[in-house]
Amino acid sequence: MLDLMTVQEAAELLGIHKVSVYQAIRDGRLPCVTVFGRKVVSRSDVLAYKARTEEIGPKGGRPHRQKAPETGAKNPVGRPRKHPRPEESKEKRPPGRPRKKSEGKGSK
Repeated sequence: MLDLMTVQEAAELLGIHKVSVYQAIRDGRLPCVTVFGRKVVSRSDVLAYKARTEEIGPKGGRPHRQKAPETGAKNPVGRPRKHPRPEESKEKRPPGRPRKKSEGKGSK
């Protein structure tokens, strides 16, 4: 007989949030069956999923972002600008028009 568990029980067994279990089901990484409108998963599938994901680690296998060597740029990490700013546009532009002094409700 199948040993079925609810999504909440599977999340507790895996040590993750139940939303993460729903995401794994939606992505097809964890098979499930719908019983009376509720998603249930087999204990053997949950244990197999746990064994597969333990080797990845707690961060879910996200790659680490490597810092680029210092090049003197403002932002050394990431892509360079597609269209670098021209030298003349680095100057500070003049301020806008000064505000007009209004004679409104409160001033007499």
